Amino acid sequence: MNTEDENVSNTLVVDEKRLVEGLKIGKEIIVEESGKFTISPQDWRENLKLIFSGILAGSLWITLASVVAFHFYTVSQLSYKLAELKSAEQDTHIKDAIAANNDAAKTLYAFLTPLAAGITGYFFNVAKSESGN
Repeated sequence: MNTEDENVSNTLVVDEKRLVEGLKIGKEIIVEESGKFTISPQDWRENLKLIFSGILAGSLWITLASVVAFHFYTVSQLSYKLAELKSAEQDTHIKDAIAANNDAAKTLYAFLTPLAAGITGYFFNVAKSESGN
């Protein structure tokens, strides 16, 4: 009976190794006899860099898209109010508000776009080095 238990245990370890090879995250994943997976510290750091750069890149692109959407919404609302007005004094205030809104958006675009592109490039660089190992 002991031999059957050992065979079943060895089969499970072999099956887990096949599973790990199919779902491999890092370079050196070791399946211990207890069934626990361990990753080398180097691979853990690489995986952590990949995860954090992906999260950061995604959040920066979402922030940039939100800025674009908010800019479009505010300019359209101010333009709509500008079209309804008849007085010249309010007309100049709305035009000043539109100009200030455009300047703020240009500053945010100039800051967020290269930052998001740089982080995205870093993410793909880390992903390429991960797959190359």
